[in-house]
Amino acid sequence: MARPAAEVIREEKRGDGGYILFLGSASLLAALWEEHLVDELNVRIQPIVLGMGRPLFPVVKERQNLALKDSLMFKSSVAALRYEVLQ
Repeated sequence: MARPAAEVIREEKRGDGGYILFLGSASLLAALWEEHLVDELNVRIQPIVLGMGRPLFPVVKERQNLALKDSLMFKSSVAALRYEVLQ
């Protein structure tokens, strides 16, 4: 039986391993965010407005401060932003 993602990540963070990276899963991000298991957030902003879509944080129960650690603008006008999650 599969264990909850937050349980697995919490266990891994207690270990002596390296970084844990996951890409493109809003539902996984929401589960880990709620448990305060996200240390860094990398966001790419596309220069288009769709007017619809899935929010990155559909249900955030409390304010969470971020600190911009790095930013990069590509020739395509895509902005890459790297934030540290302040605990």
